[in-house]
Amino acid sequence: MSLADGRIPARAVGMPSPLRTPVRAGAAPSVKLMGNVIYSTYTDEGYIHPPGIYSFDAAGNFELVGGEGIYSNAHAAIVEDKFYSLTQEYVNGAYTYTLNVYSTKDWSLLESTPVTHSLSPNTNPSYDPTTGLSYGSYLDEYGLSFEFCSVDYATLTRTVIAPTTKPWISSFIDREGNLYMISQDGTLNQVNKQTGEITYIGDTGYPTNYGSSATYDPVSGKAYWAAFFGYASYLIEIDPATAESTVVGDFTTCDEIMGLMVVDEGKPEAPAAPGGL
Repeated sequence: MSLADGRIPARAVGMPSPLRTPVRAGAAPSVKLMGNVIYSTYTDEGYIHPPGIYSFDAAGNFELVGGEGIYSNAHAAIVEDKFYSLTQEYVNGAYTYTLNVYSTKDWSLLESTPVTHSLSPNTNPSYDPTTGLSYGSYLDEYGLSFEFCSVDYATLTRTVIAPTTKPWISSFIDREGNLYMISQDGTLNQVNKQTGEITYIGDTGYPTNYGSSATYDPVSGKAYWAAFFGYASYLIEIDPATAESTVVGDFTTCDEIMGLMVVDEGKPEAPAAPGGL
């Protein structure tokens, strides 16, 4: 699938979910979020939200805060005060990957490095400050299947932990350092970071295989998932203990968001530090 301007969306493989769920009645969550919008509704004047870093709320109020042109179509990783944006391009019959590193303080580009497909995850990886590592499902050395890995983005060191047994679509880590994975079938699972063993928690009810991202809010104890379905985009609130999921935002501009994070209200241009870790 290619976009109107010829760009490649983040792993838009297969058909979108047929679901269309009304937004929850009552007050929306007050959490403020931030992420890299890589796609939104296209009009004669271009994208309603051109690629960049936006802060937004459940009501769909988007504000560009910096990083114009950042385009993490092969996903993104947030490690402390750095935003690792992986861009995928199709050149001469093959995919190439570039890892661009930005400061979350002012969204300036710090470095740009060509990398191999082995650093390409099939979902945004999750950073654990207790280990200094990010965890996710990455392409194997042949580019044919995925493996559960830890990655040290400071050195670009990748360590295989176990084969991936379910296709990931989003992940997040809670205040205790527990890793959770949302599968393409819409189920929420806990993942053992040492062994890769997966424990089923429940079904969110939202299967999708389009690029999306999730994050954990240490204040509310809830996870938030910017889920993209090709023709629809929701903000979904998830209870990590039960997988109970509620649509709290329906983004009518159909935004696809990578590198989702909670905003530090004291520094609205930057993500919050993980709480309780």
